[in-house]
Amino acid sequence: MIMANIPDLSVAIVTYNSHALIVACLDALFTTTGGLDIQVFVVDSGSTDKTADLVAERYRQVNLIRTNNIGFSAGNNLALPHCTGARIMLLNPDTVVHEGAITALMNYLDRNPGSGAVGARLQWENGQIQDHCAHNLPTAWNMLLWLFLLDQLEMRVRFHGRRTRSAIPPRATLFDGFALRSWTRDRSTEVRYLSGASLMMRREVFDQIGLLDASSPLYLDDIDYCRRIQDGGWKLHYVSEAVITHHWQQSSSSLRREADFYALLCHSIWIYLRKHEGKTAARIFCAGAFTAGLLRRIFCAIGGWPAGPAARQSWQRWAEMSKALLHWSLLSPKAPPPLNFVPQAVAPIAEDFFATRRSL
Repeated sequence: MIMANIPDLSVAIVTYNSHALIVACLDALFTTTGGLDIQVFVVDSGSTDKTADLVAERYRQVNLIRTNNIGFSAGNNLALPHCTGARIMLLNPDTVVHEGAITALMNYLDRNPGSGAVGARLQWENGQIQDHCAHNLPTAWNMLLWLFLLDQLEMRVRFHGRRTRSAIPPRATLFDGFALRSWTRDRSTEVRYLSGASLMMRREVFDQIGLLDASSPLYLDDIDYCRRIQDGGWKLHYVSEAVITHHWQQSSSSLRREADFYALLCHSIWIYLRKHEGKTAARIFCAGAFTAGLLRRIFCAIGGWPAGPAARQSWQRWAEMSKALLHWSLLSPKAPPPLNFVPQAVAPIAEDFFATRRSL
């Protein structure tokens, strides 16, 4: 029997109005993997800036899937069933892969049979490491600390804004059990969460775990997937030698839209806690969101109108985000803000989703 060639790696990229970023992403990906057999899928979520046309014209080797704006998870779920590689990677279009990053991730998986997925060291253009590339999973407690900004306060007061701890494996501080802001991320280690912006997994992991949970179109979907990978008996490892620049730019500069994305983040956390930690944890988070939102609104009301354009913009952003947080915390039933995603009908009916799980 003649066996079909299995690619070394399958890569899934979901784009939305990524015309200014996708060329650098794909060029770097193909340039740094010249000796590998890679299979690339680009799922374009209804871009209006001709991203899909650009990919189709410039990259004939890419498998292009055109769809509506269905979100990160649902977009990846269109490509993942077609991935035939020995390894599968989720990659954001706003990333630039550095030389040796892909092979470093692949080699780490090969050397560590218990590792189900690995993630790269994501950094800004200036080389500063991004906290969200690897950290802990959400719990009711560490999310309360996050809501009340105590993790940021500790980072400023106790660590003076500098990363000073390189514990392996990384440990939580007094008030920072989620983002692990003071962890230097300078060595490879086992972690609880890896960013979906550059997540590489074994083929066996995908066959076992399946598709991403699309009940939230953005945020926390990769955290849910990391949780499920670990629940399946696999480990996650952060690989510091694999470097990827992540621009992580939001498509809109509207303060109101930023506030809506913040509310969507809170809604995604609620979904995650309810799914994995139970109703009590989700209720605690909602109560904390209401209290934090109320305190922030009071602060904005008595703080006065600051002087200077930069300070005023910061104050306006704070006011809009606190308003969005308070509004979301009072919603019943819970629903994300309308952000023009097709699966808007999915997240608001989380009750049906969890009722189905309880009946299984």
